[in-house]
Formats: sequence, structure tokens, C-alpha cells
Amino acid sequence: MAQVLPFSAVYYNPEKIPDVTPVITPPYDVIPDAEVPALLKRSPYNFAHLDLPRKDPDDYAAQKQQYIEWKEKNVLTKSPNPSYYFYRQVYEWNGKSYTRDALVAAVGLHDFSERVVLPHENTHGKAKTDRLNLMRAFQSQLSHIFGVVKDETKFMARNLSRTTENEPLLTGKSDDGVVHTVWEVPPGLNSAIRLFFKNEPIYIVDGHHRYESSVTYSKEVGAFKQPDQAASAALFSICTTTDPGLIVLPTHRIVTGVSDWSARWAKVAGDFAVTPMTAAQLEAFTEKPSTTPSFAVAWKDGGKEKIFHVEPKNWQSKEKDWGYALHKLSVHWSDRVFLKDIASVADTAFAKHLTYEREYQKAYGAVSGSSFVIFQPQPQVSDMTDIADEGKFMPPKSTYFYPKLASGLLMRELV
Repeated sequence: MAQVLPFSAVYYNPEKIPDVTPVITPPYDVIPDAEVPALLKRSPYNFAHLDLPRKDPDDYAAQKQQYIEWKEKNVLTKSPNPSYYFYRQVYEWNGKSYTRDALVAAVGLHDFSERVVLPHENTHGKAKTDRLNLMRAFQSQLSHIFGVVKDETKFMARNLSRTTENEPLLTGKSDDGVVHTVWEVPPGLNSAIRLFFKNEPIYIVDGHHRYESSVTYSKEVGAFKQPDQAASAALFSICTTTDPGLIVLPTHRIVTGVSDWSARWAKVAGDFAVTPMTAAQLEAFTEKPSTTPSFAVAWKDGGKEKIFHVEPKNWQSKEKDWGYALHKLSVHWSDRVFLKDIASVADTAFAKHLTYEREYQKAYGAVSGSSFVIFQPQPQVSDMTDIADEGKFMPPKSTYFYPKLASGLLMRELV
């Protein structure tokens, strides 16, 4: 189904920068504004100098000039031959060590309606415009779209892991302690990789706006569905859905500005079964998947903390109307039903009333200063793929795949 191709990567020259630790960054959309100056000062060649706008958010001319200068100085080099690349991330989470592997490749662009590359969320115009302007200025794809593929035969694990027997192309560590290593994949595997992906759709995990910007750019320059043109494809890192290092974390909802909450909560028993929880039970609830669609709600009432497990009654009956994927999705019940029917917070008012928080302790600490906090169970990869398979969309901030891909490892030119 998908056309997954090798490409000639642009990357930091190991002779100039043998360790990419000082130059790689998180994805641009998760870098807090307060941290940008430190990244820019860390190295004159830090990737933030290219990836982040300076003064005018629509103008990347200064960054493009730096990109040209870095290539002239041989700080950036380009692979002479098209290759696939093997990208490994080694990290710790909750005291355990994990390894996550991905194939880096160029993926042929399709409209989502063709069901070759599948989304699971809607995108916002501002982010798409920014990445489109960046692509126009650089005529390059600077960062990766994160995708996953189902791999029941374990093709990628069996074949690509042998790549690590060779010398790595790039290695470094990001601020969160994740070790990032990239190898070139031996060309003898190229045909097998192409053949494997011809039978599999690719699910977008992170980077929907980058993908849609790539489609727009491809159509602008007349490259869409023209395989001989570089702009007909987008830069992806592709992991398997069963990779043991593919961790999905919940994102909790801090809700403010809801009046008469106690009176609203009194209505909850009509449609939801509620059970009191302790703080310890709440934390444990957020660290594993739930066997049924459910979430937890906590608030302060007269100085006393109240915590409840919330499960929709007769949730199975919604499968006929909503489909399999949505009817069992906890975050759909919390955001599209509970918030709307109990708290009177519609989708269009989320920006006004909701703050999203991935870290449990920060969300728990916000209970006393908010109307209430909704705590989510740990999502599963299958939640996302089921939604995408049915052509549905998750609410915003439903999944947080950890760790994020590093930006600045491999770039792809479109001319």
C-alpha cells in the first residue's frame, strides 16, 4: 500500500561534530519558549537555529542562509547514495530501560481519503502554515513524521536490528536522557523493505501537521503522485506497533472556569457509575490501561479532596452508533460526553477551560486550584490504530508517545 523509499540524507558531519548531543533538539512544537535561548546558545550549530522562527514567524530566510553556510563549511554533509536508516532510542522510564527502533525513510504522499497513510487526529491551521513556510524556504524536510506499522511477521525486528553490528552514522543524548543512534541500513535489504511496506498502511503517531504541509507543498510544486520528484514523499521514522519500547502516556485535563461544580456533579449518577478512590488508587489508575472506558475526576470541596472513578453505564450499547473504536475509548467519554453533558464544556470551549498536563504529579497538584481535574488511564497503541482504521478521530491530546523523536538527526532535500 505505501511506497517507502531510501533517500540521501543531510546530516551533521561526524568529522566536525562527532557527538550530536549539543545540536539535536526536541520537536519544535514541544520546546517551551523559555528554553529556546539556551538551545541557541548551546552551540552555533544547534538545530534550533534552523527549525525555529526568529522575528517574523512567516519568514525563514535567515535560517535558510545559515543552512547554506553550514553546508559550505561542511558542518552538514549529504549522503552520496540513497539509503534507508535505522534509528534506535534507548531510554529509561519508571526505573526500567527500554529500546525503541524505527526505520527512517521517504514515504510517498497520499490524501488521507486513499487510506494509505492514516491519521487519528485533526490538525490546526497555525502549525500547518508554519511548517509549510519552513518547507517553502528550505525546499527541504527538516524533521520527521512519526509513524507506526503493523508487523505481525516481525520483519523489521528480524532484519533491521542486524544493522547495529556496523558503525553508527550519528549518536548523541538529548536532555531527557534518551540516547539516539542512527545507522545506514545495508543496501541488500532495500528490496525486502519496499516489498514489506507495499502490503501495509502507515499510521501517523505524531506530526499530522507536517504530513499535511508536505501534501500541500507537493501539490504546489507539481510533484504530487510524481515518484521521480523528491517532493512527492515525506520524511518518516516508522516503528512497529508491537515494539516493546513504544510507550503511550496519558494526558490529563485540568478544567477551570466551571461554576456550580457540586451541583453539576450531582447529575453524574444518571449516566455514569462512580466509585470513590484514594490518592494512591488514582495514581495507580493512571499507570495502566483500563479494561473498560473510564477515567477519574478529582476536586476540592470545602477544603476536602474528592476523587472518583467514573465509568459510563451501558457503554457497550454505543458501539452500534459510534463504532468499535470510539465506544471503548476512555478519552472520548471524558471529553465528548462527560465534559459536555455534566460540565457544559463543549469542544469549542476547550481552549478556554482546559489545560493539558502529561505529568501526573503536576496534574494532581492542580486539583486545589481548578474546578476539577480529569485523570486518564494509560492509552494503548491499538486505541490509535483502531480509530484510524475506522476513519474516526480522537479528541485533542489523547495520546503522548514517549520518547519524542529528536530533531536534527537526518534531513531530506526536495530539490
